[in-house]
Amino acid sequence: MSDTATHREPVEIVEILVPKCVNVHGSAPCTATETGAAKCFNTRATCNDTDNFQARPLAHLTPDLTLEQGNTIDNASIDFADDALIEVDLWFDMAATGTIFAVGNASNFMYLGITSTDLVLAAGGTAGNQARATYAISNLYGNTVTLIARVDYSNDAVYLYKFCPVELELTLLASATASGSMPAAWAHGTDGTVGEDSGITYGSEDGGTFSSVITAARVHSAQTATLTPSADAYRFKYYFDDGRKAKPADNIYTLPMLTRASTVGTRLNLTGIDDRYEPLGRRAYADVTLADAPHSDYPFDPYRTDRGYDALKRSTFWAKWRIRHLYGKTRALVRFYHGYADEALADMTRQTYVLDSLNWGREAMRIRCRDYLSLTEFRRAQVPPLTDGELTADITAGATSFVLLGDVTANYPATGTVRINDELMTYGSRSYDSGADETTFSSVTRATDGTTADEHSAEDAVQICRRYTAARVDDVLADLIINDAKVPAQAVDLASFTTEYEDTLSQYILTTIISEPTGVDRLIGEIAEQVGIFVWWDERAQKIKMQAITPVDTLDGALTQEANIVGDSFEIVERPKERITTISMFWNPRDWAGDLNKPSNFANQLLILNSSAQNLDQYGDLPQTREIYSRWLTTEGLMTQTGSRYSLRYADVPNYVRLKVDAKDRSYWIGNFVTISHDYLVDETGARDKLRRFLIIECEETEPGHSQDMTLVDVTLDGRLYRITENGIGTYTPELFALANAFITDANGLNSDGTTGATIT
Repeated sequence: MSDTATHREPVEIVEILVPKCVNVHGSAPCTATETGAAKCFNTRATCNDTDNFQARPLAHLTPDLTLEQGNTIDNASIDFADDALIEVDLWFDMAATGTIFAVGNASNFMYLGITSTDLVLAAGGTAGNQARATYAISNLYGNTVTLIARVDYSNDAVYLYKFCPVELELTLLASATASGSMPAAWAHGTDGTVGEDSGITYGSEDGGTFSSVITAARVHSAQTATLTPSADAYRFKYYFDDGRKAKPADNIYTLPMLTRASTVGTRLNLTGIDDRYEPLGRRAYADVTLADAPHSDYPFDPYRTDRGYDALKRSTFWAKWRIRHLYGKTRALVRFYHGYADEALADMTRQTYVLDSLNWGREAMRIRCRDYLSLTEFRRAQVPPLTDGELTADITAGATSFVLLGDVTANYPATGTVRINDELMTYGSRSYDSGADETTFSSVTRATDGTTADEHSAEDAVQICRRYTAARVDDVLADLIINDAKVPAQAVDLASFTTEYEDTLSQYILTTIISEPTGVDRLIGEIAEQVGIFVWWDERAQKIKMQAITPVDTLDGALTQEANIVGDSFEIVERPKERITTISMFWNPRDWAGDLNKPSNFANQLLILNSSAQNLDQYGDLPQTREIYSRWLTTEGLMTQTGSRYSLRYADVPNYVRLKVDAKDRSYWIGNFVTISHDYLVDETGARDKLRRFLIIECEETEPGHSQDMTLVDVTLDGRLYRITENGIGTYTPELFALANAFITDANGLNSDGTTGATIT
């Protein structure tokens, strides 16, 4: 198992990325109004002009309009004969289409949206007096971004920028200048729309409703700003290593302060069967200790030579860093790079985490980080969000309207469902009366979703509810993770979500109502259990991934005792308590505001008996029951399918394997399917059992650059997908069969060596 890579000097780098301020006063870096030692350190905590602090491109501007998806754009609030900046926060799904922001009429308009395969920014008329810039939309699929549309009216031009909230980087996507002059106004005085089909055909643009999600839109009318599309204009990157001579190929300034770095990887918990872990398994986390020492402030202080004091004699690096970055550390990225000397950072193994806490003490800073899925936990993300509206007066059991104090229209959608005490009710409209300073909810239908109408008192809470009806699994997961937990879309493998759903889960549709704040992680865990999927954070791919528990179609490789597995590291673990003989399934709650873990509150029940698993001669007729209470599935067919998959997977005692591999096999990672060949893994004759399939559910690089530990679970009972072989592949051999090739069997369905062959289902 020798490998030349093991003889190269390993390199470990830790990177911390935090926002900084950029200049809005004319020349970079920002000098504000101060001179000499009073100049700031380009952070919000030290800014001398906080009104103009600009860690985001337009953070220093006050918008004339702040809008949401579905809002009408009041054209009277925009000066169409002056420059303008339109800023839109949104994320693009994998097939986004439609209008993002549009205002004006059919022949004189401003349009930001998708036409055919392009993201388009157009302003002016429809002939030579229009400036139209385009950018391939495929480059933005699966990304959360802030788009900035700049109408440079004085120069008859438009500019389209993208700001990435993860990398804190501004990019100019496209620009264009009208061949003639823009008309007297770059858009006609007609109201527009954010993300909706306005009914107006904007020239030759596609228009239509935006298919993905816009979280906010801001209009800066008759305003300009200096935009700086350079890599590090809006961010500080701090790099740390252990001070050894081995360095990456990149020309970076590295602080030799790294004294300890440890990571604990993701642990998958398939179907939530392992009661030692949460339904989503164990979250990946990292712990870093960085030494403290006096520091010259080079190169992070742009005014180091103007200070009039010696920075080395003033405190220490981390004491100053903590104060200078008092703000901006929330959700800061911390990255670990593992590679070898003279290797570029981009070619190293990279693991990404979100900064969770800092502990600064004598001579050291300790940083704890967690993976992106930690943002779904109850304390960070709840669905529905807690709404604090209260009734202004008592209402009877038959009332069809109610009133809340103040303008609460931003917290309650135009139509929806609310919960007051233990009653759910829907409303058809809500309107705010500025004179009375109250919001009236009308067209109220009482006692919905199995609840009972009741009287309610003034000051009773009115909680908004979340409802899904016949929704796709991948859409619901994306909504919960991206919109509710605020995980950037580029940290979610949306393509795998869609592929898994369409290939394996398309029969599953989700219908539910969530009537009280519930942790996003719990909701995802419920879906994973009831649909048969697993969701995890892949530290290396830096993506949240989803995969269905289903027969394997392809394998990612084979691990053998001779070529891959480090000696004396192989161990087999059986977990008898995870075997299942009986599955009790409950669905269709009678009362959606009631106890959703109580059998009597469900209208339907299904009992699935795993006859083979409770055979007296196999396991002593020892019953082991799993109960599933579903608020997501509504038909017996879906419940039966889920139950059958559980029955198959857990008919026998689940087997786990622990082993270690060296650096040459570090490409194997969580989510990979493999076969294992080892002397300890045998059939009933004592011969090696090479046909069993395993899923890697835990992987940890315990010695970066040298070895990694793995935990795998036997998924052979899930089944295997075989393909009909092509002509010329030859006759049956166990080796070809192990590669998922199907061969013609005998009348009993057996291969020529007596093993069970593939069947057509």
